[in-house]
Amino acid sequence: RRAYFTKTLEWSFSFCVLDPMLNDKFKVRRRFLQEPDKLRQRFLCVGCVYFLFMPFILVFMIIYFFLSNVQDWHVKKDYLGPRQWDNLALWQFREFNELPHLFERRLNLSYEPASAYARRFHDPATSMAARCVAFIAGSFVAVLLILTAIDDAYLFHVTLYDRNLFWYLGIFSAILGASVGMMNIPVEANLDADEMMEAVKEHTHFFPETWRRLCGTLRVRDEFLSMFKYKAQLFFEEILVVLAAPYVLCYAMPQAADRILAFIRDHTVHKDTIGAVCGYSLFDFRKYGDERYGAPNVRTDGEETEQGKLEKSFLNFKINHPEWDCGEEGNQFINRLVNFQEDHLHHDQQQQQEQMVHLQDGGGGGGARSSVYTIREGAPDLEDSSSTGPTIVHAPPLEEPPAVPPPPSSGPEQSDAHLGTDGGPPQSASARGGHEVAAAEDSAAAAAAAAAAA
Repeated sequence: RRAYFTKTLEWSFSFCVLDPMLNDKFKVRRRFLQEPDKLRQRFLCVGCVYFLFMPFILVFMIIYFFLSNVQDWHVKKDYLGPRQWDNLALWQFREFNELPHLFERRLNLSYEPASAYARRFHDPATSMAARCVAFIAGSFVAVLLILTAIDDAYLFHVTLYDRNLFWYLGIFSAILGASVGMMNIPVEANLDADEMMEAVKEHTHFFPETWRRLCGTLRVRDEFLSMFKYKAQLFFEEILVVLAAPYVLCYAMPQAADRILAFIRDHTVHKDTIGAVCGYSLFDFRKYGDERYGAPNVRTDGEETEQGKLEKSFLNFKINHPEWDCGEEGNQFINRLVNFQEDHLHHDQQQQQEQMVHLQDGGGGGGARSSVYTIREGAPDLEDSSSTGPTIVHAPPLEEPPAVPPPPSSGPEQSDAHLGTDGGPPQSASARGGHEVAAAEDSAAAAAAAAAAA
């Protein structure tokens, strides 16, 4: 199941909840929290307004959509439009205290790798059907254009089923453009899906645990594409939500009024300098932190954020604002992640050295051997993959094991690329395991940049 939170519902929720919630001093009104019936009335009123003005709203949305996209259709011939993140995904990607221009810059960098990941999955049946439709529609368009070159009166005076040929020219041109847009060219089909998703999460900072090492499966692809949709698909969802808005606002939202007010009451903190703020924006590790992501002094009361969102937001904010004083707990959090990163890098260096020594010894025999022979069953990754028996791979002689280079220093750009992972606690190497280690690795890389910025 996929939730929908379009611009229409966002405006309705803002009008009913956020606008009447704060007073002139940016503090939450007490009467607002004590009167859930009035909140229900506001939802009902907005739902009735949607029902009464629904025809006008639909006409306005359709006209605005076509006028704002007709130039792109004419130039790019892409009638489905480019893929974009839907509104719910934008709310999931945006981090606490992230300024709009920083968030927009981060999202703009994510579109290219996200589009590449979407193009990796090639459906031959869809592509063949699109090519067939494009051939048929293109044939009709070509014939009509030839008639126009002979005499343009044909388009306006010759009718077919009470429609002139100019109408058919527009219809077949739209079909041609849509079918061409569906003919996927699998230029990225041979690339590793997990590596492509790594490039996406560098900018979105979103990577559920259920996607880890499964990015090449159809399930992960479908979940990803449910957030990354064509512009035309987003428009039709907006139309459907407008049709369903009276039901949502008059029935579903009034039932959730008590829970909405309870959330505001439990997670609002009053500051004398700025007024009422959401508790998550204060980076309170004690209340909202998650030990799996290295948060210090956590109270296990079940209020931690999902996928380490608080810890990721803290690191992203520190990188973008290096002069910010993050306090004692913030410095403790950064030091824990930096220590974990150093421990992990030292462990990797030891493993690399042990592997090189093992290759040099070549399985015993006193001293370095002149060459190493590795026997692999099948060897599917070699050029001669038709052989089914053991394949002998001759490697050049190994001399002294090369020294392992020191780990590169993490800059702000490098660390920001790892904010989208989730997983393990910053513990010693012996306690690491599974997907929990991967998240702490990426968070530690980001923490190194934050420490350097501090």
